[in-house]
Amino acid sequence: MIRCCGNRNIIGTLKQKLAEADGKRERVLGLYRDNVISETEVKKQLAHVEDDVAILTEELSRLTDPAHQRERAKETVQTVRMLAGRVTRELIDGMPVPERKALTRLLVERVVIGPDNSIAIDCVIPDVTE
Repeated sequence: MIRCCGNRNIIGTLKQKLAEADGKRERVLGLYRDNVISETEVKKQLAHVEDDVAILTEELSRLTDPAHQRERAKETVQTVRMLAGRVTRELIDGMPVPERKALTRLLVERVVIGPDNSIAIDCVIPDVTE
């Protein structure tokens, strides 16, 4: 089953790649200090590293920027509402009650009722390839 989640894995990967780029920068500088590579080569290598860092930093900022996250959340909500409307109209309205119940059991993992009578429903999306 596929579980809905945020960008935590992607952000973690980007942070790891940024750390790796810092390590590469230090290795290149170390090679230069040890006279293994020339000044021209160190500048070339550092330019490549800085290009990678700029791309990674921009992507990380894009993913962690609150305004961007709000915009993506709005887009996701609109998409889910549109999909839910289509599913309701085309599938569920004509479905017998026992099949509706079975579908609900398949999609709803957990329902939590809070102390303030709020309701949180955790859903899963089954992987159709299983």
